[in-house]
Amino acid sequence: MRTMLSLWILLLGLTASTGQPDVSVTPAAAGLYAGFAGLGSQQTALWTQPSRTQALDSYSRKPEKLRLESFQTLNGVSLDWSREQLLQAKGSPDKIVKDEITGYTEYRYPDVTAGLYEDAVYYVHVDAIRQGIRVNGQFISLKNNGMNPYFGEPDYRAEDGDVYIRQPNAVKIYRGETGLPAAVDLFNEFTS
Repeated sequence: MRTMLSLWILLLGLTASTGQPDVSVTPAAAGLYAGFAGLGSQQTALWTQPSRTQALDSYSRKPEKLRLESFQTLNGVSLDWSREQLLQAKGSPDKIVKDEITGYTEYRYPDVTAGLYEDAVYYVHVDAIRQGIRVNGQFISLKNNGMNPYFGEPDYRAEDGDVYIRQPNAVKIYRGETGLPAAVDLFNEFTS
């Protein structure tokens, strides 16, 4: 009898893993198994295999849900930050460069450059694009149009790149000679 019950449970498991319709173990059957297994009390259980559509929905998102509604940060630096907030978040920069003509001071880090004006972050720039960038903490691949679901179509196309606007901020993705993304800027479209 135990062999037959064990075989039934094995078949139940195989059927569930082959994608057959949902299979349930009723409380009565679970209690019966508990009695045969020699357990002192009757235990009940209910198991239902999730449907394939439930499993797929948890792993896929529609492109319109991926689209970023705002641009707040680029590689972890926000346009809203003061110089003190930048230093608290990123630490001491590798290099500080002051442009006497424009009045900007650039704090250069390995993964990002923050352009400051009067001790406030005025723009954020990324030169060394390897795999992608982080916008609002979300990693975005710049390869094979991986940015399209997040940015949508450009608001403006220039000879050197594409501009995406989420007022009041904008992102410009510069294209190199090969046409591939070469650099990215985050800036406030009204103050630039």
